[in-house]
Amino acid sequence: MRQALESVLARTRGVFTRASFGEQSFDRNKVLGFLANERDRGVLTSAGIQNRWDVMLAPTFQQAHQLLKKLQVPVVLCDRDLLGQDWGTSVEELAACSHRACILLVSKVADEYLWNEIVRRGGYDILSKPLQEDEVVRAIKLARSYWSSTSLPKR
Repeated sequence: MRQALESVLARTRGVFTRASFGEQSFDRNKVLGFLANERDRGVLTSAGIQNRWDVMLAPTFQQAHQLLKKLQVPVVLCDRDLLGQDWGTSVEELAACSHRACILLVSKVADEYLWNEIVRRGGYDILSKPLQEDEVVRAIKLARSYWSSTSLPKR
């Protein structure tokens, strides 16, 4: 009886809050931040607390890339300043993960040319520096919605 009840409860909890696809774990509430500025990390962390997101911060591109390969994280905020000169290739590498995370480039420059370049390289959007919490929340919610509609298996 207990096993049957646990099975029913497991099916009724948030439809896709946590599932397993092969060896990767999936959690729709994860957000990965790869940000240079302490204030920007604080803005992302605060938004995460208020919206119940599991915010992970990576100090280097290599660590961010490894986390993204190991976990299915729907949204990644990456700082253009930390990506170095070849930020476009870095965005392509992050976007090429099997679950196609939505990459939000955090940049001092946010114009139509850069946005087109980000999308062309597999990214999702641009967030202007310094980060503003309302813009971060809006962008992450839109990215999560888009990611859910294109990445999750249909029931």
